[in-house]
Amino acid sequence: MNEPNKWERLFFEYIEFVDCTLCKVSDCQYGLKDNMSTNFANMENEIYSNAFEIAEELSYFENDYIFSDLCEDLEKVNIGYLHDFKQPQLILSYRHFLPNQSWKFDIIDMLYNHLDDINLNKIAA
Repeated sequence: MNEPNKWERLFFEYIEFVDCTLCKVSDCQYGLKDNMSTNFANMENEIYSNAFEIAEELSYFENDYIFSDLCEDLEKVNIGYLHDFKQPQLILSYRHFLPNQSWKFDIIDMLYNHLDDINLNKIAA
């Protein structure tokens, strides 16, 4: 099997970042294990077939730990308040103001532009 590409590695890192593990259930079926044992949103009982479905399930974390952090940091460098911070292309355009947050910008890029480049078979346990 080929090595995971950049987007697959980032997706794996993102899943770990939110304290989950991606598990292969069967051919083209995957599950999430909540490593904090809270089974947030009952995710451990769901079956997913692609990265889009998993990203949708984890969107709560995306809002709280990725978007809101970046928006707060952008305010600190005088970009101003971003009223609708769920505008990924707008957020990505400010990447150069926060070079120390490149991983979070890469996560946004992956979630909104590259989910179709992710083969879950390469990263599922």
